[in-house]
Amino acid sequence: MFKHLFSGHNDAALYSKICVTLLRDFGVDLKIVERAVGQSLMVVCGAFRQSELNPESVAIIILSKILVIMKDNPALFVLIPVRDQAWVDQALNYGRCRLVVSSELKHFLYDLAYVSSPSTESALDKAFRWFEDAALKGNSSGQTCLGLCYEFGQGTEPNVINAIKLYRKAAEQGDSTALCRLGSCYASGSGVTKDFAEATRWFRKAADAGNAPAQNNLAWCYETGSGVPKDLFESFRWYQKAARKMDLNAITNLGLCYEFGKGVAKDFREAARLYREAAELGKADAQYNLADCYLEGNGVPKDRAEAFKWYQMAADQGDEEAIKKLNALGGS
Repeated sequence: MFKHLFSGHNDAALYSKICVTLLRDFGVDLKIVERAVGQSLMVVCGAFRQSELNPESVAIIILSKILVIMKDNPALFVLIPVRDQAWVDQALNYGRCRLVVSSELKHFLYDLAYVSSPSTESALDKAFRWFEDAALKGNSSGQTCLGLCYEFGQGTEPNVINAIKLYRKAAEQGDSTALCRLGSCYASGSGVTKDFAEATRWFRKAADAGNAPAQNNLAWCYETGSGVPKDLFESFRWYQKAARKMDLNAITNLGLCYEFGKGVAKDFREAARLYREAAELGKADAQYNLADCYLEGNGVPKDRAEAFKWYQMAADQGDEEAIKKLNALGGS
């Protein structure tokens, strides 16, 4: 059973490399900073694999978090060639507004931001206050992040109606993440009447703005004929766009296009290559699909042991289909 993925996330390993490189370009002495914060910056960067931000934004956010710590420990300012205080304040404000809330991020950046200022207030509560303050000032990123807090119950009780109101405000300012989230709400019927035509309209706006998850979702709409006429060639084109930005769902979906000849000529080897690309970066669904390739000998030499290996890797991440397949193969 091949898995088709709706929406998308960025890869941890690639982001780590890009972000750390950018931080070095800023003049950051990574080793000294890591000792100061007690956390590997590669790990911290990698936490952003669940976000929809580009590497440049992530690097600025991480830099801003370092600066938060530095403000409480002026001696650490020697680690960065800061030109003026205005630049520091700009970076700090940017980080507060752009930080995307997720269960993985809160264990890293939220705590990282407050290493030197312990408090009884939870990190998520603090983040919520930051976003709320930015949103009240009309900052689109703050509105989007506050919307995420309300949609997923991070730092506050879930309230999808509030989330949608905030997404709309941010969308009016062109925030691509807000545009994409509105599309997802309409696609799932979360807080609004389910409407794929409306979902597609929002996905297209975000996709045209370069949002990779939205590009993946728009491709899915064209593939399934949800909200737009079915068009496999257009679907393939949007999957390609998102895959070039290392959207792991899109890479996996592009593999499915090659596997089943949807919008492109069948090419089992290319399908397996794409599955492997996403699988090696930790995408459980791609690991499952690659295992199927090895089990059936599609695009790769038939190899039951290799299939077991990839099924096991997907199962270790809680993939239920992989667990079922392992149980079935184990009993055969």
